[in-house]
Amino acid sequence: MLFQWLMVLIAVATLIVTFYSDLLTGKKKHSSYFQTVQTPTGKAEREAVIPNLNQYDSFYAKLNSL
Repeated sequence: MLFQWLMVLIAVATLIVTFYSDLLTGKKKHSSYFQTVQTPTGKAEREAVIPNLNQYDSFYAKLNSL
């Protein structure tokens, strides 16, 4: 019976240490690091450059007709 209580105590202590260490290492939303990563400086939105593929339409039309 003592062994079972000891195992339960070890398991609960392990869970408490795990949750507490996870809480300490988590990134806080009010930290300066989070603010820097959230809104990087010098970055602008990029538009996708989609090439005009109409020049290949006749080639694919020939393939589809086979």
